[in-house]
Amino acid sequence: MRIVLIDPATRFAALLPYENLGLAYLAAALRQHGHEVRILSTAHEHLSLRRTVRAVLHMQPALVGITVLGANAKRAMRLVHRLRESGYRGHITLGGYFPTFHAQELMRGFPAIDSIVRNEGEITLRELVEHLPDGDLSGVLGITYRDGATVKENPQRPFTKTLDELPFPARDFTPHVLRTGSFIHVSTSRGCYANCSFCSIAKFFRMGNGKVWRRRSAESLADEVEMLARQFNFNRFKFIDDQFILTNKEGHEFADAFGAELSRRNLEIGFQIACRANNIERRLFERLKALGLEKVFVGVESGHQRGLDTFDKETTVEMNNQALATLRDLGLKYDVGFILVDPYTTYDELKQNLVYLLEQKSHIKRNSGSYLSVTVSLMAFGGTPIYERLVKERRLLGDYFNGFYYRIFDKDVRHFMFFMDKILNGLIFPVFRSFFFWRRDLTAYLRYKLSPKALPLKK
Repeated sequence: MRIVLIDPATRFAALLPYENLGLAYLAAALRQHGHEVRILSTAHEHLSLRRTVRAVLHMQPALVGITVLGANAKRAMRLVHRLRESGYRGHITLGGYFPTFHAQELMRGFPAIDSIVRNEGEITLRELVEHLPDGDLSGVLGITYRDGATVKENPQRPFTKTLDELPFPARDFTPHVLRTGSFIHVSTSRGCYANCSFCSIAKFFRMGNGKVWRRRSAESLADEVEMLARQFNFNRFKFIDDQFILTNKEGHEFADAFGAELSRRNLEIGFQIACRANNIERRLFERLKALGLEKVFVGVESGHQRGLDTFDKETTVEMNNQALATLRDLGLKYDVGFILVDPYTTYDELKQNLVYLLEQKSHIKRNSGSYLSVTVSLMAFGGTPIYERLVKERRLLGDYFNGFYYRIFDKDVRHFMFFMDKILNGLIFPVFRSFFFWRRDLTAYLRYKLSPKALPLKK
């Protein structure tokens, strides 16, 4: 069966080159069973909605799958409507975090959608494809679907117990990523054992009736790394897990096993990871550095204890500082994730956070290649504990599709946020956007005219 999988990334995805491994895993699972799959990436291929629709209509797939995040939900739904308006009559299904948590609302609000694949999709999407010819989707676990005028929700599908069972993801867009100067993206685990109040990951991976954090074996990971290094003649990787490693016996054993596999294959690599501050242990990270670790993303999130407690980080300011100091002592680069304002921030806490960021900036200046990644205000996503808390307090405004927001108690913080919104979003960002995308869109248009050939379908 012919299938098209689409990543309708916002245009700003081009600023941060990435590889959508979610779609890549789905494509690999479908191809393994003989299906013809084409992945469309609006960011990598510089596709407008019109050109995306044109590509789909040209291929006439039986099914179109679209991955959706809260940030690109409106763009995704415009794409769905454009497809229907242009005459596409095949099956349209959505997947990802956003559709998983808002399946009922999306199905009832947008009749053009035929189904939603909830949670992990490798097995679910394949079964959905295989049941399309007879039209009976009642036996496909993990989907919400339309049966005439009725929206039905099938039982949850248990997660895959062993990630090693999955085929390696398709690498249709790895060359695109490498041309931008980025690293090869690799997934080594799924889920996270923590339960941060602002994060959808915890609930997403607690819906599968299994382990909330699953890791691939060291042998499986080394197999894929070796294959990619030889295929693309490139040995630097970004392990995109939400939590790369644990600070326990298993963590040390995995580091030793992975090191042994790399040594057995005579592989030297460089890699980046993400992990929690309370998992940064000197001896373990000395071992990881010896294996090629170059950079770590650490979700610090707040410079005061009330903020850390509100976020359920299970850390202290001192623990965060010690973790960053350990990385500096080991000569490792790092990025700091930080949330400046949350619903309960007072003006004094705002000043504490700003002072904390200035302190971290001074450290980062001496550690070339490290960065601060600051989110100005916490976002309340469906399915998160902070979302539930704000609903209970009757402070949540907006809706699931246009975005939720909340009123901040402290009026001085509200004034600060108003200023930030007007200056950054109202003035600086539009100017930057116009300049950047005028140049990029002109380049993309000329490239399209000079090289109009579509990428071939890959089996």
